[in-house]
This record gives sequence, C-alpha cells and structure tokens, in this order.
Amino acid sequence: MQSSDPEISIRFEKIETISSKVFSKETVTKAITSLLVIPHGVQGMSMGIEGLVESSTNLGVVTTNEAETIFESEIRSSVKSIKYNMVTQAKAIAGMLGCELLVDADYPEWPYNPDSKLKKLFEETYKEKYHEEIEIIAVHAGIECGVFIDKIPGLDTVSIGPDMFSVHTPEEHLSIPSTINNWEYFVYTIKRMKDL
Repeated sequence: MQSSDPEISIRFEKIETISSKVFSKETVTKAITSLLVIPHGVQGMSMGIEGLVESSTNLGVVTTNEAETIFESEIRSSVKSIKYNMVTQAKAIAGMLGCELLVDADYPEWPYNPDSKLKKLFEETYKEKYHEEIEIIAVHAGIECGVFIDKIPGLDTVSIGPDMFSVHTPEEHLSIPSTINNWEYFVYTIKRMKDL
C-alpha cells in the first residue's frame, strides 16, 4: 500500500467518560454529512501555468461550543468568478443542511500578468546585478499584492522575498544573508527605475 505520509501513526484508546451533554442524533448526522460534502482540496488547475493550482478550498478547523458546531474553510482562487462560484456552492450546501454560512476575511485574488513591465524590469536588473537568470515562480496563496490591485485597478505588482523555512509553523524562520541580498536587489532595482 502506498502512502503520502509514511511516518504518520494513528492510535485509538478507549476512555471512560461520563457526560450529561451529548450531540443529538440529528446534529451528529448533520456534522458527518457536512464533513462528507464540504468541498476540500484542489478545485481547479491553471490553464496558463503548468502545475499551478488555480483554485482550492480546505476545511481547516472544526470547533464546537454550547450552541453550535463551526466548520472553517479557506477558499482561494486567482480568478474572481471562480472564487465567487465556490462561495455560492458552499452557501448552497449549507442551505441544504439547514446551516448558516458566514463569509469573512476575504482577500482579493492576484491574477498572473504575463505582460508585466515591472516583472520584466526585475528580471533585467537581477541579471545585471548577479549575472544569472532570476527564478520566477507562481504560487497558490493569498498575498498583499491582490489587496493593492483591488484598490488600484491596473496596478503592476511583483512580490519578492528571502528564503523562508517552516512557514506558518512555530519553527518559521528566514535566511539573514538572503534577506540582505533581497534588500540590496530591491534598492538596486529602485535606482534603475529612476533612470527609466
């Protein structure tokens, strides 16, 4: 049998508990049904960039309190209409289950611009400064560039940064030499922009 996480182990242990508060059968059925039908994982791949996830959703947190069970999903897409459709689908599922969907912490998409003049400038200045080609990558993530573009339509943006490790974990850290290189590269490019 193949496994994507060969080091994982699961253990079941019987515990003796006495509780006067339990879920009703209806609530249990709704909770299990929700877990089965809530979209999770990759929803679509980019047609313009090979191997890039374009849209996804993931069920990340499930919490319960005295009155409700809350399922939290993160919906991401670099295409506004697809993200809207995914939210609409989630609302339809919630409605069929007799649940309520709340949308918060929405961040705008950042669509890839293959004709970006700013990207071309950063490519040129990198080659001038380091005498090698820069590595340009597209990632499936929410990032501040989308917020700026949403507020300033037509804005040309790029995102650069140092080498980072164990991101979004307690061990998250970055490379100091890489940070210094990024700053020097950024300043070099800004100076070059003044000459244009």
